[in-house]
Amino acid sequence: MGLIENVVMLGTMLFFATFENIVYFLVVNFFIKILPLYSLRNSSLTLRDTYAFFGLFGIYLVWIYANSVYFGESVQAMTVESLLQNKNETPGIQLLHMAKNRLMNVL
Repeated sequence: MGLIENVVMLGTMLFFATFENIVYFLVVNFFIKILPLYSLRNSSLTLRDTYAFFGLFGIYLVWIYANSVYFGESVQAMTVESLLQNKNETPGIQLLHMAKNRLMNVL
């Protein structure tokens, strides 16, 4: 589901974001979405995995509630705004920008 949403986001970014941010977006999504999915290709799900998923999702919902964030609405809006307006506020892209700046200072 998240991978499909990111494909749509990439299509939108092609019109509004800088080339640099598009590359960063692709790198981050490769490591947090595509690579983990690829590594699970030969694994089978067990009931324990299902319990773990719902437990972690429950913890996430408690965090959302505790921080007064409306599920999906506010977090998604902040992410979309950050990516399309080149604000670099998402953790992965921010990390890549910092690494690039430090590398440029060394060279």
